[in-house]
Amino acid sequence: MNRQDAKRPRKQVEPSPSLASWRLGGSYLGPIIVALVFLAMTFIIWNRGPDPVLDFGREVYIPWRINSGDVLYRDIEYFNGPFSPYVNALVFRIFGTSLQTITTVNLLIVILATVLLYRLLLRASDHVGATAGSCAFLICCALAHRTGIANFNFITPYSHELTHGLVMSLAMIACLIRPPKPLWSALAGLLLGCIFLTKAEVFLAAGITALIGFCVAHWVIRARSRQLAINIACFVVAAMVPVILAFALLAHASTTTTALHGLAGSWPWVGDSRLMQLPYFRSLLGTEHLGQNLLSTLTWMCVYAAIVLIAWGIATLEPKRALLSSFITAIGFAAIVLGASPWIHWDTFLRPLPFVLLIAFVWFSRNLWRCTSDVSVRQTILLRILLVLFGGLMLAKMAFNVSLLHYGFGLAMPGLVVFVVAMVSWLPRIVGLPLRFISIGLLVAMLIVHAQITWKNSQTMFVPVGTGSDSFFADGRGAALDQLLDDLQSIPKEKTLTMMPEGLIANYLSRRVNPSRYSQFTPPNLIMYGEDKMLANLKARPPDYIGLVHIRNVEYGAPFFGKDYGRDIARWVKQNYHEVHLIGQRPFEESPNGEPRFGILLMQKND
Repeated sequence: MNRQDAKRPRKQVEPSPSLASWRLGGSYLGPIIVALVFLAMTFIIWNRGPDPVLDFGREVYIPWRINSGDVLYRDIEYFNGPFSPYVNALVFRIFGTSLQTITTVNLLIVILATVLLYRLLLRASDHVGATAGSCAFLICCALAHRTGIANFNFITPYSHELTHGLVMSLAMIACLIRPPKPLWSALAGLLLGCIFLTKAEVFLAAGITALIGFCVAHWVIRARSRQLAINIACFVVAAMVPVILAFALLAHASTTTTALHGLAGSWPWVGDSRLMQLPYFRSLLGTEHLGQNLLSTLTWMCVYAAIVLIAWGIATLEPKRALLSSFITAIGFAAIVLGASPWIHWDTFLRPLPFVLLIAFVWFSRNLWRCTSDVSVRQTILLRILLVLFGGLMLAKMAFNVSLLHYGFGLAMPGLVVFVVAMVSWLPRIVGLPLRFISIGLLVAMLIVHAQITWKNSQTMFVPVGTGSDSFFADGRGAALDQLLDDLQSIPKEKTLTMMPEGLIANYLSRRVNPSRYSQFTPPNLIMYGEDKMLANLKARPPDYIGLVHIRNVEYGAPFFGKDYGRDIARWVKQNYHEVHLIGQRPFEESPNGEPRFGILLMQKND
């Protein structure tokens, strides 16, 4: 170092996140609050779900059949990677096949994800940020019942690929910010390889995050060429291990073609114009009502900007007045949110998230480029960049309609957590401490409202379904499902059953085989696999019984099976099966008074 460099002050762009002034009652109060929130939310939703008809039946039926000798993609068609079904099959094999087993393991995954998230956020911010982000994760995503369908949380997820992929992505980020060594590079690569075997959208976000994180992590420490080469080799080889292993096992159990089909997972349908034209996926992306969504985004951006400006104005006051004003404003805003919550569009409050994350990404990237502090500070900034980047990339499927509804419990989860941390920890360092108090007040009110939503939806699930360790509480539709299970008890176990357009949970609960390769006959499945192909499979292996379940698929623009879609399959069913028992109301008919209706029609194959 020359004399001029010694005299030049080093620029401290980013302060250490562990400053004592940013702590929350030491190092124990935050985890205690998170633990209490976890216990309370678990109490609210435990055994309330899954949905008695939709999605989750696939998540337990397929692992059960794998343990019974079926091979994924050979005997059972599947549109995601093989990781989660085989992991859940292993869980069943070790701990026993039951709903109680899978939900308990999923609860342990929530605990693991919460601990991992808390530690990441603690390093990226402070105890307040880590506590706030973890509580938001638990209440709004992991242990939530945001809708009447109890499949959009981490306990009974509609797709384990999403929840497994998210947790492994967080673990991968934790490896990437460790000192770049062969061990951590290999672990990061191994996790990325497993993520590849889940869902395309998760792997896309995790893959880009891993690429940037790996490169920048080595740039931060000014890694030598030899060290970089070794770590790249460890990362790539480890990433290939789960992919090659999955291919070898699938090819051994079936064929090379089937194995390649399995590894492709959902990639063949990414960007499929036929799927993207369905109203549901247009609505999910936000292009269905683009102008309205952009207006909503602008409105919420103005709201958040006003909050920041108010906090900045308070910060200019004399310290004691600023502190008092901060508390009064925080309490006042919280009271307004709680009082006005019935009129607040909670489905839209995260609409500005893509723009917020983009601004944060640019800001932290600039800070990292200019930072001359020690390596640990630069690694902290890198962690923030990776969290922001991953959160933003996960929103690609809902870019103009960011919401916690439906898939949002997973897709919007990383972005939500980052947004919460930004408001209670990162921005207050720039704007002033009043923003922290105001943001915490608003956050507490928001979390109370979302916990109330979960409580309200959970209370509608009071109908017992199933028996023993496979029992759970469902909404009113559960009574029809339970009656169907009673009817099936009088039918020999070797008789097969296919539920249409879906309802595979009846097969699982009755431990009855679905002879069809296809588990769902909904509009997306008909598009992906082709109705002719699905009908040919039914004709080749006709089930002994068929259960027609009333589902109104308005989100796909085709409400009723057999009328608006699946007409050829429905015609074949009508010609070859006769009615045995109508449970509830006749399926696929509109209610004359618009009231909700539900029913299951059990049909038997003609002799």
